[in-house]
Amino acid sequence: MALKTTSFNQRQLEVLQLVRREGYASIENLAEHFQVTPQTIRRDINDLCEQGLLNRYHGGAG
Repeated sequence: MALKTTSFNQRQLEVLQLVRREGYASIENLAEHFQVTPQTIRRDINDLCEQGLLNRYHGGAG
C-alpha cells in the first residue's frame, strides 16, 4: 500500500511502522518511546486511523 507521506509527519510514519511491526502498541509505551505526551500520540493514532492505516483499540493501536 503506497502512503502519501506528505500528509504525515516523521513521528506518525514511525508510529505506523512500529505498530505494524509489533502488531499492537499502547498509548503509554508509544508516548514514552517518542518522548511526547499521550495526547500527542492519541492525535497521531487518530490521524492514521482516519486514513485507514491503523485500528484503534482501548489503550492503544494495532
